[in-house]
Amino acid sequence: MKHATFPSLLLMALLTVLFASCASTQNSGLSKAEMKRQRAENVRQALYDRQFTINVTSAHPTSFPPVNLTTPYSLEVRGDSVISYLPYYGRAYSVPYGGGKALNFSGKMNGYDISRSKKEYNIKMAIENEEDKYLYYIDVFDNGHASILVSCQNRTDILFYGEME
Repeated sequence: MKHATFPSLLLMALLTVLFASCASTQNSGLSKAEMKRQRAENVRQALYDRQFTINVTSAHPTSFPPVNLTTPYSLEVRGDSVISYLPYYGRAYSVPYGGGKALNFSGKMNGYDISRSKKEYNIKMAIENEEDKYLYYIDVFDNGHASILVSCQNRTDILFYGEME
């Protein structure tokens, strides 16, 4: 009798887990289309509020092979301030002894222009510090995927790919 109940208990436990997992996915609230719309609205709101972070996963320097990044790098925008924590690979024309800050600095924006094309948001930010003048061209899709092209006065351009938090 002991052996007869064990398989039935096991079967009931598996069925309970199966039904509970199905119920939890059905009750999660939002369909895929609704989640996609919600994500797109969150992206739009963050960009217009100037409150967002883009975590980058790869760097594509001019005239050099792409680099997959294993260390967490990011670009953070908070109002009129920028925290650029990005690596630099490429050619420098005129930089301070030792290489300087490159793309690792905090500063105030001189400009923030945002527009919407057919598929993505396009942002242009101008930043200047004691070392260089930078233009950040950021493209962000509704799903949060992003590219950042950094154009410097004293260094070659570099492109990054990543995703908004």
